[in-house]
Amino acid sequence: MSKRKRPESVKSDKMSSKRRVSSHSTRPAPLSAFAVRQLSLKKQNTPVQESDDKKKDTKSKNNFVEVVVPGVDRSRKDSESIESESDEEPDVSIIKEVPAPVSRIVQSGRNSDTFSPIREASPLSNETSPVDKELEKPELVQLTHKNSLRIGNILYLGLNTGDQASFVGSYAFQCIQGRIEIFGSQYGPNDSNWVPINAPLIYPSPIFRALPGPHEPIVDDSSESAFSSDSSNTETQSRKKIENVLSSFSTILALKIMDNGLSKLAQLYAPARRYFDIEESFENAYDRSSSFEILPPSWVSFADDLCHSLQTKKPVRILVSGPKGSGKSMFARYLANRLLESLNEIQYLDSDPGQAEFLPIGCVSLNHINKPLHGPAFARQNATPLRSVRLHLGDTSPKNDLIHYPACIERLMNEYQHDNFERELSSITPLSLIINCPGWIKGLGAELLQKTIRLTKPTHIVYLHRETSSRSKTQQKSEPNNQDTINSDLFSNVKASIVTTLESAWSFVPNLVSRVPAVETRTMAVLTYLFADAATSSWDMSTSMAARRPFITSFTSEDRGIDAVNIIGEPLNPVDIVDTISGTLVAVCSFDVSSAEEWKQQCPTQTPEGISILFNDGLPLHPATSQCLGYAILKCIDVKRQEFHLVGPLDLDLVANACEQGKKIVLERGRLELPTCAMMDYRFVKYPELPFLNRLQIHGGAGSRVRRVRRNIARRSAFVRT
Repeated sequence: MSKRKRPESVKSDKMSSKRRVSSHSTRPAPLSAFAVRQLSLKKQNTPVQESDDKKKDTKSKNNFVEVVVPGVDRSRKDSESIESESDEEPDVSIIKEVPAPVSRIVQSGRNSDTFSPIREASPLSNETSPVDKELEKPELVQLTHKNSLRIGNILYLGLNTGDQASFVGSYAFQCIQGRIEIFGSQYGPNDSNWVPINAPLIYPSPIFRALPGPHEPIVDDSSESAFSSDSSNTETQSRKKIENVLSSFSTILALKIMDNGLSKLAQLYAPARRYFDIEESFENAYDRSSSFEILPPSWVSFADDLCHSLQTKKPVRILVSGPKGSGKSMFARYLANRLLESLNEIQYLDSDPGQAEFLPIGCVSLNHINKPLHGPAFARQNATPLRSVRLHLGDTSPKNDLIHYPACIERLMNEYQHDNFERELSSITPLSLIINCPGWIKGLGAELLQKTIRLTKPTHIVYLHRETSSRSKTQQKSEPNNQDTINSDLFSNVKASIVTTLESAWSFVPNLVSRVPAVETRTMAVLTYLFADAATSSWDMSTSMAARRPFITSFTSEDRGIDAVNIIGEPLNPVDIVDTISGTLVAVCSFDVSSAEEWKQQCPTQTPEGISILFNDGLPLHPATSQCLGYAILKCIDVKRQEFHLVGPLDLDLVANACEQGKKIVLERGRLELPTCAMMDYRFVKYPELPFLNRLQIHGGAGSRVRRVRRNIARRSAFVRT
């Protein structure tokens, strides 16, 4: 059969279209290439198992919050706009969306006379054009030279009252005129310092909202100037230029890209590429659409009432509970930011060892904070609180030790009450407390939650629930069926507390939004903690942990730095201790003993290498006499010199203070696994050539797989009649 030849005109048009796409991908995306659908906050009422007709309903989709695409223009009209762009075009490589008033919203369509950066794909366009064909004429917003200005490396954005904007990437912002709100925190010209934010692609992105208020002049006395200048003359010219271009806006926001090394995490951990590949998302960002830090109305009203009650100067204790994936950490962060607006400082009890806010997984902590919490937890590991008391569990869940976990909560509450007692003696207002609980609320988890309530004695209990219509079957099993069951089972004995049920933020997010697996979050939390540089508030991913200079300390001499080793879990033969703890993630803990005789009773045995083993029946250190000083990697054990080699962000001042107080330093090995990529150095050897690295497949050796026994199969003897 003879094939029909395609007309040459069509073929030439296609080739020219491809050339245009390739030429645009090599140059920075123009200012007009970034647009999104208008942000709307409407509750999702469509069930998960819906019919095909409902899935194709465009009206229901427009009610959701979805990112269209910050893509590159592909038409000839767009290429002409690129050439006509001025040199002062804003650097919008981090801009994700800028919702605006209706007057600035344009409709995308093929027959529209108004230029739209994202419109319906033409038949001759590239097949990879990031346009949702199911959406008809979505409402779009674009940045132009009328509402934004770039001077040097700083982008100035003008916003009117009620305008909202969202950005992704690593950047810092400063409000130089008016006031803005971001996830419960407000900023104005008086806040002179740059505020850093790390917003990956997949995680909920922060939303900047312009607040109503007096038209204050542009700040000119900041300690850290928001104007890109080398002299006072150029700074004055920058102010005049901003006033001329953005004079009609009540709020002016300054932003600059911040290179803190966090984006290089993708070089170590492959799944992190979809979180930080901002440049690649210009071509196809729709598939990686992220949600936003949405604030349900019930959250805002609860925070307003709570802040109004703080006028009595009595501290409040808010306990946040709910099933897994209900947004407890997000609500606790928002509540902390709102309380910090009314109070200068608060206490935050992080009782979820699997999703820690101030330390990697495996710890519960009490943190004294005075700054708002922005961005995901793993991107804030280098921001230390004013004071922190950390207790090591060595696991991501308290299920393996149901006695040690309540003891840790009791110790942290004693610290909180002791601090407030000292503040009252000094005529200082006591601090309020936020308690973030794990998502284990069934069976033994419900009993642990009730114990936590009895120990903390909260004044307010907030329960976040997820509606049945917007959850899968697996998620429905982890939560009680109705609200009556929740109140009767979990909070039946609670009398002094005010129990409030709020809806989850996921009720306002479409099911198509990418969710972050818990395993990836924990892995990135460990990696960002290990590679953090507290001195510069950045991350150094260029050098692997194996190539770094270790801390060396003896374990046998009189001036030894490590006194003993404690292993959580099953007991081990002392001969196997060295092989067990070498190359693992360990917690550096301080242990308080009353006398030398008690210490000898605690360490009755030693390994053949001379390492003292703490006799603790495989349990963690008692929380009443211990404290976690940080994590480190036990790189190796020099048996000849009898030394430990440790690498990691150890705070030597904390270790020195503990030694001055007469406390013992103990290395505690828990059940946390060290990510393999933390010790790999890909600069010298490729992954397939790495020695001593093997991933067991299905055909692995005997005992390599977990044995599973089915107990629901009846034996043949059960059917034999006697």
